[in-house]
Amino acid sequence: KEVFLQLPEDAAKAVLEADDTGTLYLCDGYSVTLQTLPAGNLDATLREVTGYGAQKVQLWERKEANHTHYVCVWTAAGEGGDQMGKTTILDDGNYHYVLTVMAAAEDAGALAETWQLIIDSFNIAL
Repeated sequence: KEVFLQLPEDAAKAVLEADDTGTLYLCDGYSVTLQTLPAGNLDATLREVTGYGAQKVQLWERKEANHTHYVCVWTAAGEGGDQMGKTTILDDGNYHYVLTVMAAAEDAGALAETWQLIIDSFNIAL
């Protein structure tokens, strides 16, 4: 299916396509990653994108008309200090469409509104 996402005008400073399953947008002070992974194993998807399994993150779940919507927030040690990430997974039964936003932990609070706008725009076509 097709993924929809609205980035702020000044957000996409650089775009890197790692492979057929993902795209990385380097933005002003944060990054946005889009990935498409096989559905069926939510724990494996979470480990792939956050480094943590389903038992190690607080996962919010919401049923939508054509998919299940999962969200989690997590932290990790990065080269320049602690990183904070927020991951949204849309599961249509065939694929996990994954959006992750990340920034330095100390900057994440100031980016919360920008991140929420991006996350709210994330959807898949019917």
